[in-house]
Amino acid sequence: MMPAIDKRRPKPTVDPPGVGESHTEHYANGHNCTIRETGDRLVYWVSSHTDPRKYYKVDLEANSHQGVCNCPHFEFRVVKARKEGFNKARCRHISILHDFLAKKVIDELARQYDKEYGRKDAWHRVND
Repeated sequence: MMPAIDKRRPKPTVDPPGVGESHTEHYANGHNCTIRETGDRLVYWVSSHTDPRKYYKVDLEANSHQGVCNCPHFEFRVVKARKEGFNKARCRHISILHDFLAKKVIDELARQYDKEYGRKDAWHRVND
């Protein structure tokens, strides 16, 4: 007799283990979001906006780099939208992580530019 398959979706993790840095992002709507590194490539814990003690696991490398998340919105809406052809559909946690990582890349590029050209004022970059 084969064991029954558990089809319930994974529950959010409360206080997940973080092996790397933890970052808190602040948003205009008053919500804060904490992002924790897991130690795996492009896999992060992202806190829930409704309960900051809950974290959802986001893997940006999965699904052809579109990302997957174990939050209810992703499981019930995004998966369906992607099956219907809306390949860019995302949950809030994937979007927050995309924005956070883009900001990190832009900040690093700006630091490299400043180091190479010796300019620290953003005004010069725009008005040269």
